Amino acid sequence: MERWAREEDSPPPSEQMAASYQKMRANPPWGAAPVWLDKEVAPLVDAMNAMKGIVTVESCCGHGEDPFRVWFYAESVNTVRPLFEVVSTRRGWRITFEEHNSDGDRDYIFCLKGPKGVRAYSQAVELAAAIAHREES
Repeated sequence: MERWAREEDSPPPSEQMAASYQKMRANPPWGAAPVWLDKEVAPLVDAMNAMKGIVTVESCCGHGEDPFRVWFYAESVNTVRPLFEVVSTRRGWRITFEEHNSDGDRDYIFCLKGPKGVRAYSQAVELAAAIAHREES
């Protein structure tokens, strides 16, 4: 059993995830929209931040050497479902749920991971458009 799934853990991951989401939504560390985003990531980050219950906290286009990644908090696992439905139809993209330490506290974060290089950059733009279209519907 994964460490985060043990019964003796307190608070449960779902509560800690919701608390982390609320903290980031109320007081994002970057203030307004960050200006240091990789240009290849910006459209996808904007689309994800427009989704109800999701707030991104870090991203990297991979610079052709590493996978494309966007880390984000979600209000609940259910708020990730619309994003998962869009992502699951795209080859090479997936969402993971990870434990990590932030400011000495254990918390839980999602990561949208994609392929490397130019393929990832063009697919990220398409993914952003699909998310925006879904949100408009």
